[in-house]
Formats: sequence, C-alpha cells, structure tokens
Amino acid sequence: MAVNQCTGQTVVWSYMVNLLRGMGIQGTGPLLVLAGFMTLGAICNGLGGFILDYLGRRKTYLIGLSGVITTLCIHTAMIAEYSGSTNKAGQGVGVAMLFVYVTFFAGCIDVTTYVYCSEIFPTVHRAQGMSYSVSFFFALCAMWTSMAPTVMAKIHWGYYCIFIGISCFSIVGIYKFFPETAHKTLEEIGILFGDTVAPTAGDSDGAHRAVEIKPADTPDSQEKYRVAHVETELRGK
Repeated sequence: MAVNQCTGQTVVWSYMVNLLRGMGIQGTGPLLVLAGFMTLGAICNGLGGFILDYLGRRKTYLIGLSGVITTLCIHTAMIAEYSGSTNKAGQGVGVAMLFVYVTFFAGCIDVTTYVYCSEIFPTVHRAQGMSYSVSFFFALCAMWTSMAPTVMAKIHWGYYCIFIGISCFSIVGIYKFFPETAHKTLEEIGILFGDTVAPTAGDSDGAHRAVEIKPADTPDSQEKYRVAHVETELRGK
C-alpha cells in the first residue's frame, strides 16, 4: 500500500488542473485532461487484472514503477521548463506523460497492490491484515494531500521529486525482498514467509508432506524455501 501511495498518484490527479493551467492550458482543457486521465486509469485497472498472473506480481510491480518514475520525471521537467510559457510542444509532452503515467500506475501498480496484500497474510489474519493495510493506504493519502498546498507553494514541481526518489527506493525493496506469489496456493505462499505447512487430508499419520514449489527469485526467499523444504521432509520420515 505504501508503494502505491508513494508514487504520488493522489497528488498528481488532485492538483492536475492547477498545474496544467500554470502551464498555459486554459478553459476546459485541464478538466478534459483529468477526465481522460481517470477514464484511462479505470480501463487499465481492468486490463491489468488479465496480465497480472501472466507476468507475476514482482515483475508487474517493477515494470509499473519503472514506467511511473520515467514518466513522472519527464512530466516534472516539462512543468519546470514550460510552466507559464506558450510552448505548445512542451505542454503537449507534459500532458502526454500524464496518460502514460496512469497507464503504468493503474495497469501495473494499482491492480497488483490489493492482490498482493491479500495473498501474503495467513488465512487467520487476512481480514485484519487487509483492514490495517487499507487504513494505512488512506492515512498516507491524507498525509500527502494535506501537505501538498504548503509544500507546492514553496517548492512547486519539486514535490514530485520526492515521489520519484521514494519510488526509486521502492524498486530496490521489491526486487530484493518481495517474493513471487503468482500461481501458488496460499499454503505455498506461507512457506515463502516461513509458515509451517499444515498436514494434508491424505496424511493419516498427521505428518507434513514436502511441498514442491518454485521459490521466488530473491536470496531471502530461496533460503526460506530451502529450510522449509528440509523441515517438512524430516517431519514426514
């Protein structure tokens, strides 16, 4: 949830109209851009659900963050350079980057956030875990948006640089620490996080069977998989 909010998406669409007017886009133009932005986001959310299992959670996150960072960098540069100018080309690039931004965000990050959070919690704690996660999501939303008027009045487009920096750290964190959960049962995901494997219905003696799964591509997950695999085999003897 923190990865989602720290892309700056709430601030981007909340202050889009004011920023576009500052770039010289007047009349109904900023409102039309915002309407198109939100519509494209809804479409990409739906399409993202179809590619999520195909690409996997980690890869989808990494692609989304890479795209968000790149497009937000370009959009911020256009604001810094052409705000208040009459350069139509610069303004056009700035607007275009908003649509590319929401494509990556909605199609890769937003759609993955809720799926991944629901998968990583044990069944007994899943409802409570999701409740805390969503509460934290909106707490961050309130924090970023409440800070925005003061911060943007002082550093203007520099506020976006904060989100770019945090998103860069998010890529490193996801690559290093987030295990892949696609195409795994909840029991198999539990192994990745060090949970004990429950006996299956076919185990008359109550022994734990070894579960053959492909570990995630992170060093921590590889080690957890190895330890859990050895433990389950020893219990089955």
